[in-house]
Amino acid sequence: MIDFDRLPEMARKFKKEWETATPYPHIVIDNFLPPSDAERAVQAFDGTTEGWIFHNHYNERKYCHSKKVHMHPAMLELFADLESPRWLKFLEEISGIKKLIADETLDGSSGLHKSLPGCYLNVHRESVGHNGHDDWKRQINLLLYLNKDWKAEWDGELQIIDHKTMTCVKEITPYFNRMVLFHTNPIAFHGNPKKLKSPEGTVRKSLAAYYFTQEKKKIGIQPVLYKPEAGDTMGRRAMIALNNMALRVYFPLRKYTPINDEFVEKVMRKVGLSRD
Repeated sequence: MIDFDRLPEMARKFKKEWETATPYPHIVIDNFLPPSDAERAVQAFDGTTEGWIFHNHYNERKYCHSKKVHMHPAMLELFADLESPRWLKFLEEISGIKKLIADETLDGSSGLHKSLPGCYLNVHRESVGHNGHDDWKRQINLLLYLNKDWKAEWDGELQIIDHKTMTCVKEITPYFNRMVLFHTNPIAFHGNPKKLKSPEGTVRKSLAAYYFTQEKKKIGIQPVLYKPEAGDTMGRRAMIALNNMALRVYFPLRKYTPINDEFVEKVMRKVGLSRD
């Protein structure tokens, strides 16, 4: 689906923007896919109906899909392009990060994301490692938005957060066929913490892919870290901290035991702690 012939020109265009972006390296690429393929991607997203998992806790409320076996064939085609050597070369040229590895297993909740009205994702820094490779370190996040006719007033913006002040310095509206790339370094705080105000039946759709490097030592388990924003109340700060404590327990369990996101969702639904 990717027009690979465009990539050399795009790399020249966006390399400087990546290097000078603040508060951490990131770029926004509009009209990323050719129009016909962008339409195919939306249809493939909508045609992926089985395998969704509802992530529902204090810091996050959204649906994720990481099972390629249940994905529409056209979506698999798109992921294959995003995992290809030519695409990795493009990412390396823009970022300056060499020997990038595409995660074909879609570990760490990459894959497809959808959010219904009322959903959100609090401000956070990404987890660092990989459940299947102890020496892999996450380096780049890719987000491709597939939201036709999206309205800015629906509060679905990706927020870029300054780590010193914990204030939003940039909002990126998830318009159709818009791609965001950013370096997942220790200060790369981001999120879409506002509850969606989209009309009933409207879904915020995105694709997420993560890219890694192989390090010379074990990375260890470093879970996602949520942080309060500058204006948050003490009560909200306490709830975010409690959720972080729970995640520090859960991440090792997810890595070393049969407990996973799907199991947790089933348990939460059974005991009435989660519902659509």
